[in-house]
Amino acid sequence: MARWGAFICDGAGVDAASLAGEEVVVTTTLPSQPGDLACKLVGIGTRYNLDGGILIGVVPELVEDLLKDSLRQAGLDPFRLVLVDLRGRDAEGKDREIKAAFARARHLEPAAWAKSEVEQRALIIGGGAAGLQTALSLRQLGLPVLIVEGEQNLGGRLGRLDGLFPYDEDPKGWIQSALEALQDDPEVEILTASNPLALEGQVGDFTLTVQTPGGPVTRRGGAVVLALGSEVRWPAESGLEPGPRVVGLSRLDELTRFRLHHKKVAFLLDLDELGSRVGTLSALRGALRIKDNWGSEVHILCRHLKVDGKPLESMYRKARDMGVVFFKYEEFPKVTETGEKVFLQFQDPDLEYVVVDEAYDLLVVEEEILPAGEVLTEAWGISQPANVRLYPVETNRKGIYMVGCCRDEMDFPGAIQDGTVAAGEIYELLGQGALVYEEDMVKVQTEKCVFCLTCVRICPHGAAEIDLVQEAAFINPAACQACGMCAADCPAQAIVYKAYDNTGIMAQLELGGR
Repeated sequence: MARWGAFICDGAGVDAASLAGEEVVVTTTLPSQPGDLACKLVGIGTRYNLDGGILIGVVPELVEDLLKDSLRQAGLDPFRLVLVDLRGRDAEGKDREIKAAFARARHLEPAAWAKSEVEQRALIIGGGAAGLQTALSLRQLGLPVLIVEGEQNLGGRLGRLDGLFPYDEDPKGWIQSALEALQDDPEVEILTASNPLALEGQVGDFTLTVQTPGGPVTRRGGAVVLALGSEVRWPAESGLEPGPRVVGLSRLDELTRFRLHHKKVAFLLDLDELGSRVGTLSALRGALRIKDNWGSEVHILCRHLKVDGKPLESMYRKARDMGVVFFKYEEFPKVTETGEKVFLQFQDPDLEYVVVDEAYDLLVVEEEILPAGEVLTEAWGISQPANVRLYPVETNRKGIYMVGCCRDEMDFPGAIQDGTVAAGEIYELLGQGALVYEEDMVKVQTEKCVFCLTCVRICPHGAAEIDLVQEAAFINPAACQACGMCAADCPAQAIVYKAYDNTGIMAQLELGGR
């Protein structure tokens, strides 16, 4: 008979004593610290010789990965772990869920583990702030890197900024410091004025083809980082046209270098009704520079001014103190350009909808900031469907990460944080020189496979491949994330998902589990 451990998350509201029985040889409440958790499980596994466990909690997914890692360290099988989600359950419902989990656990088979060598190099596409920080962090961890940049110089948009106020960092100085650390490093290869053409392979062994000025080259790596940055698009739907008196926020750095004589300047934000934190940061920074350099009267028109966090709040207060006037609008202002002036007419709800009619020498319009590289990610089947708060840089494919503005709009500290997080994930993946995975979690029964390629088309993780020798589909075990979509949709029922066989699922459903 199997021997099980019941692991109860804090706040689950389950009496540990009620679970003890012939099958459950130990029940324990999980400690919150990872180190304590691993030590406790090692001791439990050694003492009780467990076959698997039941994880019981209100939101068990939050500690699932941590518990699996601890089980692995304890010498136990992390895939013989059944989650019991007690959200919204009364006492009777909790009892049903736990019994159903044990019914399914009885049908789980031991895992067969495999190990394969990996290419201990990261392939970084994009040489902006996020890409450079990823490379710097990986080199500190001892892993070699390749950086592919489409422009002639590294730095991306960061290299075109004069300052990063309110952050205490000189953008050009930061880029220069990063280049000094990377360019003389023999374990760093930099390909500028180059563009990626194709990506093949799976986690641990990717092959990237790059078009360089000297022709196509191929490089191998165990992980890929997409640091593609963002694209700025003029908001054509606004009905405005760029010109001498109407410019985008992205041109402000260029203009404020000169001593212009605009007496009155307006910023028009939130054209898409949602607002942008980066747009607010750029507008506040631009307004302060205009006050300093030109001495102009400055108005900022917005729907929702996003000043979350101390730096933006401080900038907002400083702008108010320096005389910047803030207006709100609900309906898009009427804009008329006549001669040397731009006229804005709008109603401010905070002023009891009084019609405000002002003339300006310059109108600065917030542009749309869109993730770059969408054609590339679509062609390679890469997306970021996971919860970006819990898994901020991971994608749908193992070993491929997205950092910086290509996944979400962010400021300089956010890009630096992304690069650091991605480097840590990659080191955990490649640092030991080998990839460990379960070999037969999902298998294709080749004698049943009709080669319809349904699994290849629908696999969200790119793990379903074509075996031309067997003339059947093949589920790459290293890339598979055990979502079960291929097994569920296979018209020939040729795919076996060991953790969810029909007998185990029916046993769980018969007891009312979900």
